[in-house]
Amino acid sequence: MDMPSQFNRLTRANQINRLTRVSAALRYWLGCAVVAALALSGSGTVWAGAESEVQIEGLSATLLLPTVPGKSAAILISGSGPTDRDGNNPYGLRTDAYKLIAQALDAAGVVTVRYDKRGIARSAAVVKGEEGLSVEQFADDVVSVATWLRETHKFSDIYLIGHSEGGLLALLAAERVKPKGIVLLTTPGRPMAELLREQFSAPVVPEAFKTQALTIIAALEKGESISDVSPELQGVFRPSVQGFLRTLMKPDPAQVLAKLTLPVLIVGGSKDAQVVRADFDALVAARGKPANAVTGNSSTASTAIAITATANAATANAAIANKSLTSSQWLEGMTHALKTLPAGALQQRTYTDPNLALAAALMPAITEFLTKTSASPQPAR
Repeated sequence: MDMPSQFNRLTRANQINRLTRVSAALRYWLGCAVVAALALSGSGTVWAGAESEVQIEGLSATLLLPTVPGKSAAILISGSGPTDRDGNNPYGLRTDAYKLIAQALDAAGVVTVRYDKRGIARSAAVVKGEEGLSVEQFADDVVSVATWLRETHKFSDIYLIGHSEGGLLALLAAERVKPKGIVLLTTPGRPMAELLREQFSAPVVPEAFKTQALTIIAALEKGESISDVSPELQGVFRPSVQGFLRTLMKPDPAQVLAKLTLPVLIVGGSKDAQVVRADFDALVAARGKPANAVTGNSSTASTAIAITATANAATANAAIANKSLTSSQWLEGMTHALKTLPAGALQQRTYTDPNLALAAALMPAITEFLTKTSASPQPAR
């Protein structure tokens, strides 16, 4: 799923093969393919210590209630493309990463909901085609899941845990959800157009395809459409998905994060070939914190928070305290799949071997963040 480390220029066949691999990686990032709809059954019976299938505004989801649940619940928001609630997709991605996170949080007493995004897996029937999809719709779905958790199960302390594009969705939904905190796992910190340009400017991409891709990206940024797309680029830029891409290019994740005043954990990996150190640093800088710092010192954050003249002192103090609860963890050896790359192994294995454990430091970072922030002021709704 990663860009190859070098490009074999001997034959055109090899060129096309290499670009196909690049396109596959970006489909994982950006694709919105609508897979065949599966029959949606009833919500099922919920019991402690077990997974239950539930329906939330047409979205198919898994609720995991610990045997002895605490007061916190977390919503797991999957990455881009047809990646399902467990962290897998029809194009060969087999990680079970989100399922493993849910199981680890279950052991810590945290309730989790993970769901298939609209148009994907068992939520395929929510949309009839990808032409009308937008990033705003996906953010609306995060709000719907949070509302369901609060109204159906009475959880007030809700965390949003987003991976890759799911982190952006968590940021976009945060103002309405008012979560206790947000966990951003290998989340882009720069506008999507910038990341796409970076991907397609890599040496592995043949010049002809690079030129067309950069032209399409520039057009989409201006709100335009391109109908003539080469077969090799259809996986990323097919006309039916261009509307979604235009909405995805609008938000700047770092700018969105800078406006939020709630606790945030930012996690990046040194072996991530899709979301790189520049993204991690942009998110950390948006919070005004040094990398790998965990602090509760509100004085360092107070200058970065704009308090309106009508805000009362209690609300202002809560905002300052929440924004100061920022943790950032750069995990050595972790890939975009949230797994540690075994010595001598290709990155591909972390995307295709669900038996690989999560990066060893990942869950301790998440659970420590949840513990530290559980006593922080709850954002007003």
